[in-house]
Amino acid sequence: MPKHYLHTRQMPRNLLFVILLFHLHLFGSASAAWGNPTSGTASEAETTRAQDTKPDISNKERKAAVQNLEFVIQDIDYPVINLNTITESEDEIVIELAADILFDFDQAKLKSSALTSLKSVAQRISNSARGEIRIEGHTDSKGSDSYNQDLSEKRARSVRDWLINSGGLTTFQFVIKGFGETKPAVPNETESGEDDPSGRQRNRRVEIIINTKG
Repeated sequence: MPKHYLHTRQMPRNLLFVILLFHLHLFGSASAAWGNPTSGTASEAETTRAQDTKPDISNKERKAAVQNLEFVIQDIDYPVINLNTITESEDEIVIELAADILFDFDQAKLKSSALTSLKSVAQRISNSARGEIRIEGHTDSKGSDSYNQDLSEKRARSVRDWLINSGGLTTFQFVIKGFGETKPAVPNETESGEDDPSGRQRNRRVEIIINTKG
């Protein structure tokens, strides 16, 4: 009887001990997780380090980059017009070629985009010329008078040299002349006095005047 009594009294205590151990185990696991916050913030730390390694671009450098871009595009915000204008009269043919097609900015060396127009001019001279051929260079009003005069002469000479050496016109007589900015085809400024880029483009030209009467 006493033995049986002792046995029934021990059962709840053993069960209580097991439950206590189970709760202690759960509490220990939770404490380990709460005490180690690095697992949840590892990616944040890596992101912070990655951001710290990005190059530091100052506002001054950004402004310079924008200014450089604006400088590149400031003079090409208009279409190139009148690539090959031909005017005929009883005794001459005037061919007007846009300098922007023939030359790079401020240059007198012919570029590849000039070849098609120059070949057409050479053919027209070969078929129609009966006397001397005048080649006249013109610029816009940007720059000094002396600079524009020199540039216009060099550009006229470059066209003449191509027509003789590459165009095969070795038996024709050419006369070259530069006019600088003194004979604009259209005004370089608008009526309100503002700069007119399309007008200046039109004035940058080389004219070939073909005598058809002899």
